[in-house]
Amino acid sequence: MGIDRWLAEIEELEADGAIVLIKWDGQRQQNRRTVVITRSDTDYVYRRDTDDLSQALQEAIADYRSHHPKAAP
Repeated sequence: MGIDRWLAEIEELEADGAIVLIKWDGQRQQNRRTVVITRSDTDYVYRRDTDDLSQALQEAIADYRSHHPKAAP
């Protein structure tokens, strides 16, 4: 499964003030992808090195939302 399904949620995090970084590291043999989410107005930082980028994004977004729930409309 690709990361396309997470793009809308990543954009929501961006609108919420988060910074989302996704890195591909060709030098490593394992955990060649990295997901980082930070939010500068807080001390929140999430980082995970992985080989399953889609799973890591799912976990990162869930962790971010556990610390910064969506505002009620």
